[in-house]
Amino acid sequence: YAHVSPLRFRERRLEEDIKRSLQVIGDVVGHTPTLYRPPHGRIRSGQIAVARRLGCRVVLWSLMLMDWLPDLTEAELRLRLTHLRGGDIIVLHDHAEEQPRLIAALTAIAEICAERQFTPVTLEQKG
Repeated sequence: YAHVSPLRFRERRLEEDIKRSLQVIGDVVGHTPTLYRPPHGRIRSGQIAVARRLGCRVVLWSLMLMDWLPDLTEAELRLRLTHLRGGDIIVLHDHAEEQPRLIAALTAIAEICAERQFTPVTLEQKG
């Protein structure tokens, strides 16, 4: 919920943070999430156990596009996507002020996937 590195939390505080996140997201989307992406991609093994106890599978990413950077150009975005491989998990950010960059990133991802004959899937489909 706080989008703070879990390394800064003790397990009890992380549990509270994940519970709050699950509640807020669940209220908005109508069901409780089952995936947890730790902010900044850092998490301790004991914290993974906390997420699992709360019914979440911890998911990390293999490709970061840096889509939150305000000066990110489309050329830089596409350069980062040259590293895209089948099976990659791409982390994206959806803050309101970043929406134009998110749309540009999704467009570029769709085009590159089509060129490489990749089929994007959800994390649930990926397994």
